[in-house]
Amino acid sequence: MTFYNEVEKPVNVFKTLGVRKYFKVYVLALKNRYRHRGIAKEMLLAAYKLAASAFVPAICGIFTTGHTQKIAEDIGFKKLNEIYYIRYLIDELIVFWDTGLGNYGAALMAYRIPDVDEPVDLHPQHSSRFAMQTVEVEEEESGRESPD
Repeated sequence: MTFYNEVEKPVNVFKTLGVRKYFKVYVLALKNRYRHRGIAKEMLLAAYKLAASAFVPAICGIFTTGHTQKIAEDIGFKKLNEIYYIRYLIDELIVFWDTGLGNYGAALMAYRIPDVDEPVDLHPQHSSRFAMQTVEVEEEESGRESPD
């Protein structure tokens, strides 16, 4: 998770998008046999619809391949930050050697869903079910006074 933190850390998504909450896509992955069929795009669109139906005004995710970044971009996501694999070093050693053709970095991408406004937070109201009533303790027969 350290790598993901490095991608996300420099950006305040809440401030950048002007929202108080957002839907986070942690991983968008498919087995090889299901790729290039439009399934990844449909999965991302389903997340978009889910967020909109729950009145969550934004979606954000870290996209780790060139193909998923292109899909997100086609939907309307914007790159907020990117770390190139060749530049990500631990103890001065390159961590990601062979990431595949077109996979040059991981990008934090986000989309502000139009026409979805966050509902105003309601003020919490205390329930009478959990209200504790004070009970006066009568003096015991032993002569001790109440703790009041």
